Amino acid sequence: MDDTLYAGLSPAQARVALSLASGASLSHAARSSGVGRTTIYAWLKDNPHFSAAIEHAKMEYIATLRDRVRDLSAKALDTLDAILDDPSVHPSVRLKAALAVLNRPHFPDQGWHLPEKTNHPGDEQALETLAQLEFSHRQARYAQTVLDHIVEAGLAHPPTSPEPRTHPDTSEQQTQPVRPTPRPSRNEPCPCGSGLKFKRCCLNKPRPSSERSSG
Repeated sequence: MDDTLYAGLSPAQARVALSLASGASLSHAARSSGVGRTTIYAWLKDNPHFSAAIEHAKMEYIATLRDRVRDLSAKALDTLDAILDDPSVHPSVRLKAALAVLNRPHFPDQGWHLPEKTNHPGDEQALETLAQLEFSHRQARYAQTVLDHIVEAGLAHPPTSPEPRTHPDTSEQQTQPVRPTPRPSRNEPCPCGSGLKFKRCCLNKPRPSSERSSG
């Protein structure tokens, strides 16, 4: 932090600003500095030097987070690049690595927010910048985690050929004979559908040979 920002700050206020610059929440900064959050809100409202120091602290944290995100992103991309270009890697692992890149989350679906509002005109821009940096940080961590899992899965469970399916042998199954329809009585409707009684329609007609042999 710039030494000129300490000019109008008490030791407790300086500790709060330094704590926020390291990425601590406002509640944690209050506890570690021995002051209450209400006191910090009052300082932000009434002390312009303290407000300027807090803004500077947030910018320092953003710069630190940006550097970390760049380092993690470079490592994750190098790992993905190596997997995609390595012909010895199993195709399924390379496909998952490619999908990890293509299906990565996109801003602003998720965002990082300060734990407490400071009601300063520059907060909106600072929050947006922090959200972008935090999202990029999570994106790099997500890609690295996916790569670790898919590489581990590819080494521990190599693909195997599926076992051939066996079908039951139906050659010895015999077809059960179908029993003929019972012969209707004389006064029942004729099964031929003529609407006449059986005795006046098909009773005296010759029966099929299959029915005669089964009867």
